[in-house]
Amino acid sequence: MTNLEANLEYARSQDDVDILFSFRERFYFPQHEGKDTIYFCGNSLGLQPKSTHYLFEKELNDWA
Repeated sequence: MTNLEANLEYARSQDDVDILFSFRERFYFPQHEGKDTIYFCGNSLGLQPKSTHYLFEKELNDWA
């Protein structure tokens, strides 16, 4: 059985061993008072990838 703890220290320790944690850096997160918010919206396209701006600009330049 998995031992889970409900505290910030445990949550951060789990981030340190999460192999997918680095994927966070690939997306823009909504901000509130200058800090990232927790994103729970399941009925949308999801978070915007940071590569989107570059890819759209590249496509528009190729088109013109």
